[in-house]
Amino acid sequence: MVFVQGAASCLRISKWSVPVKESASVVPGCTVADQQQATAMTTPEKPERQRQEIRQSLPADQPCYYHDVADCQSYYHELYQLAPIGYLTLDHAGTIHEANQAACRMLGVARTALLNQQFCDLIYPEDRENFPCHHDQHSACAEPGCCEIRLFCGTNAPFWAYLQSSLTKDRQRLVTIVDINKRKLAELALQESEERFKAVVMAAKDGIILQERDGKIVTWNRTAERIFGMRAQEACELNPAQYNWQTFHEDGSPFPGSEHPSVTTLTTGESCLGTIMKVVRPDGAFSWISINTCPLFTSPPHKPSAVVISFSDITERKQAMMVLQARLNISDYAVRSEEHTSELQSRLHL
Repeated sequence: MVFVQGAASCLRISKWSVPVKESASVVPGCTVADQQQATAMTTPEKPERQRQEIRQSLPADQPCYYHDVADCQSYYHELYQLAPIGYLTLDHAGTIHEANQAACRMLGVARTALLNQQFCDLIYPEDRENFPCHHDQHSACAEPGCCEIRLFCGTNAPFWAYLQSSLTKDRQRLVTIVDINKRKLAELALQESEERFKAVVMAAKDGIILQERDGKIVTWNRTAERIFGMRAQEACELNPAQYNWQTFHEDGSPFPGSEHPSVTTLTTGESCLGTIMKVVRPDGAFSWISINTCPLFTSPPHKPSAVVISFSDITERKQAMMVLQARLNISDYAVRSEEHTSELQSRLHL
């Protein structure tokens, strides 16, 4: 390798030297042959030799996209600077030494404002512990790490980013940044909506159960807990083969699981409305419920993927109807008894 002093210094890239300026002086200690080689590098014929050396150094099946060392340097510089994702190069202490255009654009600052900053200062305070490699961990953590955290710079609004961090051969850390703000905000909005929906379902006065096609229960609200005497966690952990509900028809005959409205809906794809069932809890108490079912279709559309089961507690109504029926029976018996007595009396008078 030849290093020429003054205006004829050479830039070292891989095993090639790129002439930067012309010179006639040589660094002390260089031989005449070295000086001749450095001088020859400045001649117009040398780029062709460089191209040959580059082609020879590449695998046979790999095309050569650059013609000399300067093109090679420019090629990789453009890959770094013009990449659609952000790149930051950090030293072992987490100081930013290089930043590409995408990183500057995401953070909303000029490149000069990022250089020599501590990378941890760009991480949202609540998320700093989630970044796997920062501060003193840089030199110790050689494995690539990734995380989703919020970044910000100055007074700019924070944004969600996917980071991947890895060590280079010279022990610098290359951090790639992908802007996932829209996707993350959509996920958070969906999560908030699901939590709100879950709160509504759990607080509903009617019982609500969501059962998948294989029989697995995935939703079991508080009313279902009270009526069946089983907590949601227990119900959702049960295997369908373990279901042993004590259920009965209105006439007192057993209501087997294979005849439950949910099974009928999953089999036929049709809703069931107003099915009356008596549920006996493990402690012996019971409730009368009126059940409605609705199939959920995904793919293929002709087969339900799940069923929504809603039911209302009609125990008080059922008991009131039973009391009323009993009173009607007594009244009917009294009327018939009176008629029978009158008939006997008329026969005695005869």
